[in-house]
Amino acid sequence: MTALPPVPLLNAARFMSAGGRSGVSGDVPATPDADQARRAVEEELAKPVYHQAASLWQRIWQWLSQHLDPRDAVPGAPAWLSTLLVAALLAALLAAWWP
Repeated sequence: MTALPPVPLLNAARFMSAGGRSGVSGDVPATPDADQARRAVEEELAKPVYHQAASLWQRIWQWLSQHLDPRDAVPGAPAWLSTLLVAALLAALLAAWWP
């Protein structure tokens, strides 16, 4: 491994006397005021990446539609046949249960 050359203390002292900022004038505040910070946060949180999550109801509906989809009840069968078989099974169960 190669060692980094030591930093001269004179350069470090100059850096710290400039407020720890290199190449920035002294009149620029290190932190924004409350209004600038609020605007910056609002702009950041308005980006679409923060609003891509589905709501709870959308996630529940997606789960139900994925797990209770009658088209996938009979693997390898056409969707219409699978749906027809599930509907016939439900009708038979209702007829047997209904007095």
